[in-house]
Amino acid sequence: MFAFYQFYLMNSSEKIGISIWGSGTGSNAQVLIDFFSDNTWGEIRLIVCDRPCYLADRAVNQNFPLWLPSEQDRKNPNKILEQMSQHNIQVVVLAGYLRKVNPLFLKSFTGLVLNLHPSLLPAYGGKGMYGSAVHSAVIEAKEVESGITIHEVSDEYDTGTIWRQEKIKINSEWDALDLAKEIQKLEHKFLPIVVQDACKKILHKQ
Repeated sequence: MFAFYQFYLMNSSEKIGISIWGSGTGSNAQVLIDFFSDNTWGEIRLIVCDRPCYLADRAVNQNFPLWLPSEQDRKNPNKILEQMSQHNIQVVVLAGYLRKVNPLFLKSFTGLVLNLHPSLLPAYGGKGMYGSAVHSAVIEAKEVESGITIHEVSDEYDTGTIWRQEKIKINSEWDALDLAKEIQKLEHKFLPIVVQDACKKILHKQ
């Protein structure tokens, strides 16, 4: 059926390989790149973009391996697993990646796939709820707080096990753009910490 994918670390001191997947500007990706540029636990080994974008440019300009999978590649779990294996990836981070991850890849991948969502799930999650759409919905509903959720990716949008949530209070004068700026501050602060925690967890199991 599908190739069974297993990671083999050379020794317990080897760093965990991280792949960042994105579709846009890559501001969170850049934070991760900077954080893991000299990190004990993990290192960025592959950038994956579903289309040409600014994140792809970042990868090229900073000499990171870049994969731009075609639609056929995205439909083929073995092709995705092949790329992850080639670069020895144990942690995948969806940082502004706008496509649903191939469910057969998720079932076969023995590593960890994490997603960053700009709301306090389960509120304002699901298909079509990303970026400005989330912030606009939160403001329109006159919520008094919002935040971020970092969670494992599952077959359904925004339903995987939650690793961390962080909240902020919403100023009544804010619009969606104001909220987006404050949420981004949370993303930049806490996403690297959670990814590092994931690397530590995997290494401690070796």
